[in-house]
Amino acid sequence: MNPPRLLMAGWLIDGTGRKAQQRMCIGIRNGWIDFIRSCDPIPIHEGEPREILDWSAATLLPAWIDSHVHLAMSGTTNLDERQAQLADEDPKRIHRIERHLKAHRRWGIVAVRDGGDRHQSVLRYCRDLTAQGIHPLVHVATPGAAWHAQGRYGQLIGRSPAAGKTLAQAIESDWNDSPYKPDHLKIVQSGLNSLTRFAHQTAPQFSRSELRETVSLARRLGLPVMTHANGEVPVSIAADAGCTSIEHGFFMGREALKVLAEREVVWVPTVGTMKAYAESLPSDSPQISIAQKTLDHQLNQLYDAKRFGVRIAMGTDSGSMGVHHGRSFLEEFRLFLESGHAVHEASAAASRIGAELLGLGHLGTIEVGKAAVFLRIPGPPETVAAQLDHVALEDFRESANGYTLRG
Repeated sequence: MNPPRLLMAGWLIDGTGRKAQQRMCIGIRNGWIDFIRSCDPIPIHEGEPREILDWSAATLLPAWIDSHVHLAMSGTTNLDERQAQLADEDPKRIHRIERHLKAHRRWGIVAVRDGGDRHQSVLRYCRDLTAQGIHPLVHVATPGAAWHAQGRYGQLIGRSPAAGKTLAQAIESDWNDSPYKPDHLKIVQSGLNSLTRFAHQTAPQFSRSELRETVSLARRLGLPVMTHANGEVPVSIAADAGCTSIEHGFFMGREALKVLAEREVVWVPTVGTMKAYAESLPSDSPQISIAQKTLDHQLNQLYDAKRFGVRIAMGTDSGSMGVHHGRSFLEEFRLFLESGHAVHEASAAASRIGAELLGLGHLGTIEVGKAAVFLRIPGPPETVAAQLDHVALEDFRESANGYTLRG
């Protein structure tokens, strides 16, 4: 059992959306937060000695949650390597998943929400570990393989319903037949962003009634619905059908954003993907300007979403070209700040909303009764953006609560 500790934080951003509090003391007992009080005066009492950790020159935030990753894929820009990672027989896949989990933890991420892979490698990996009584290095929620319409985008990460079956029927059959149960459903409702035609929008993959039937099934199974959707019509249909979250949401427009706010649908904007594409393309590529314009448009949507009260979770789409696991979260955080979010607002998107999406009630905020897992960044909140590369994960759970962290 770990000894009781007292953390003295120069600044505390608790992840609830509240502004930074200065000179706060946090009590820790057996890996959990047992009190939070002002350090004026320092609360050294309670009838027991506490080890004191003086972090008065740092800002403390909740540990991060990346709400959109693809653990089975790396962020390599080498097209041959990317193709090899999609092969049916890839002996490096499990090693790659574990390497990515280590990268996430290295950069302060303690939970990830996977967007699927067509081989269901991440789902199998997680369930096999659970059968051995092993906790992954980072908490993982995964859909297994995503679902897309026949002949439409999505084959890289999923499968489509068999001929004659509706989406809901296919999902229910898979649920009944597969020994590997997913944590959520992943539905692909639109195409990709175009890097040749700015703001091009694709038709929805599934009708309103199909998605409503699928969401109804998901609720009976107790599964959230993670929905890839770009463009006004695909996003509006998904939100109206009751999907839990919209992934990407490029060019959805202000009216769709207002619908998300009204229906409390979470938006995971994956802003950094466009920046990564722009930086990965050859310097003379005409696609760079389109990627940059798309990035700017998404930043404007992110600002509007804040004004409209949309619930926003931070996700990187790690595993996409040029979007590397773990470290890309720092760039996503900076882009939130660039869009007009204050540090405490970006922190809520980076932790609390993601924890709610994953149902992790013990994570996401720094509050009494929550797990004692923090990020320590040198300096005050106004220097956080410049100091993100120096983030340190401080996790007091491991020996206190019997966590077995593979790797």
